Amino acid sequence: MRNYNLATLAKTDFGYRNVAQALKSETIREVAGAFVGNMDRVLSMAVYPERLIKASLMFISTYHEEIGNFMRNVDLYYRNYDKYIEIRQEILTVCKPLSPEELALLDAGGEEEKRRREDSLFLSDATVMVSGTYLSGAVESILTSSTVSPT
Repeated sequence: MRNYNLATLAKTDFGYRNVAQALKSETIREVAGAFVGNMDRVLSMAVYPERLIKASLMFISTYHEEIGNFMRNVDLYYRNYDKYIEIRQEILTVCKPLSPEELALLDAGGEEEKRRREDSLFLSDATVMVSGTYLSGAVESILTSSTVSPT
């Protein structure tokens, strides 16, 4: 199984984002701009699982009462699927969006956070490796589309 070495992305120096401005040729700047976009998409894909888990935990802890009330009735509502869909929409109505400030706390910096991100990326890679074709095809498609997409 292929190792994507996602953990190495945790060590990425984001200085690559400034490279396009330093170039004199417009054509080369466009190519560099595409590179920057591709790198941003790959990094975004790599940190997505960790961010999804962190945001989910924040959502659950912020709205634990609303979600708890909802979950107590899930089995009942599975039997009446239309009511279940209605209740799901009610959860979205009750829960306000998490603020940019709250979400920024999830990505707080520091060496400890960098080590956690590196470990999370390693575990993502290891999960893909031990899952075989169950996940590898999806990861390959995401990485390919991230690097060949024009925007």
